[in-house]
Amino acid sequence: MICLKIDAATRLDRSMLGLNIQFIKHGKIMLRTLGIKELKERHTAEYLKEIILKTLKEYEINYTQIYSITTDNGANMIKTVNLLQQSDEMAENNEQEPEDIDSNEEVTVKEYNNFIEIENVANDLLTSFNTNIISLVRCWAHTLQLCVDDALKDRNQVIAKARKAAKKLRTPTILVLIKKMKLRKPIVDCPTRWHSTCDMLERLSILQEFCKDMAPSHNELHLKEGEWTQINNIVSALLPAKIATKKLQSEQLTIGDCYSSWVTCQLETSKINNIISDLVVNSMKKRESKLLENGAFLAGVFLDARYHVLLKEEQRLKAQLHLKEIWETIKMLNESEKYNEIENSSTDSSELETDELEILLKSKENKVIKNSSNNETGSDIAEKESEEIPTIASISDLATNNRCAVRRLSKDYANKGGGDYVYNIDGNKIYHLFDAPHLRHITYDGKRG
Repeated sequence: MICLKIDAATRLDRSMLGLNIQFIKHGKIMLRTLGIKELKERHTAEYLKEIILKTLKEYEINYTQIYSITTDNGANMIKTVNLLQQSDEMAENNEQEPEDIDSNEEVTVKEYNNFIEIENVANDLLTSFNTNIISLVRCWAHTLQLCVDDALKDRNQVIAKARKAAKKLRTPTILVLIKKMKLRKPIVDCPTRWHSTCDMLERLSILQEFCKDMAPSHNELHLKEGEWTQINNIVSALLPAKIATKKLQSEQLTIGDCYSSWVTCQLETSKINNIISDLVVNSMKKRESKLLENGAFLAGVFLDARYHVLLKEEQRLKAQLHLKEIWETIKMLNESEKYNEIENSSTDSSELETDELEILLKSKENKVIKNSSNNETGSDIAEKESEEIPTIASISDLATNNRCAVRRLSKDYANKGGGDYVYNIDGNKIYHLFDAPHLRHITYDGKRG
């Protein structure tokens, strides 16, 4: 069985749908990309479902082989658009920004208006498959980002002001000064890239003294002490989430490892004990209750000896029930494979019949060749004396007339100490060979050794 992951993105007016699968081979998690399909029609659930099912068919993947479908949370796209709209209204920059904005290039609202809520497509797929085995798994890294968004939704004003300052710091006139002072380059966040807002605020905090020195001549760099305090609180509160997000993007990650990163992030964030950290923890607890309703996730934690103690009794029972259902599905797939093997064996029998026909045709052909060889005489070999092309060896079948001719040719050479079936023509030593098919045929018939 395999796990399917679907994700979509839109950049520069081009929409792409990515499909990945995960499976276990020799105890190792394998990740393979089935395809990255460009979406050229309106992003309806029906159209996307058609693309996904077509891709699965290309690889002969049946829906019964799919164990889970992992997607992003659709609501995150709406929040991202709102954040971009608010930041666009507040962020104004009178100077030209540098062209090299690294990986922090902003995404326009127009591009994200084309972004689809991929979760709806996954739900539609589950409905069309009509099975209770396939589980819809929400991306934990994406869910953690939603918790961060929940904590920051009332801090949009200070974040927008910080973003405006970061943009100002990246203008050519100020960036030259930063480089001369060997300070770290400011970052402008991209709301669709996880923990990029934390990176922006963290870098701005490092440049706090520089901003204060430049504020008298550049009003965009002026932030009140209370705003700097908020920025520092946000940075400290989001650091555990930043670390967890990186871990949750690892390729070799089991469900137990995933839950471990989540719980560790929650514990470390609660230790910080400020307003932002409390909001993050509360949001994580709220969303965790929904995540733990997933049977596939509970089964993964239940099977992990390190973390199964974190589950409640009813969660363990639900995990066991899920595993029983999966076992029945695996047995069904195995039966299907056996049936396919039987069909393949019948196909092999037809191939065997074809092979037997080939054998018959070859035997008839060999008889024709043998008969034609019997019509030849030993003089055919002796005629090599008149050929101008140097001869290294001669070859014939084991017909009696051919063997007699070769013996006559090699008689003189044998009397002089030469070997059998070796003769001399114009001073050239000629070795006579009998063709292998005839030797093999006679040996297996037992007529000659």
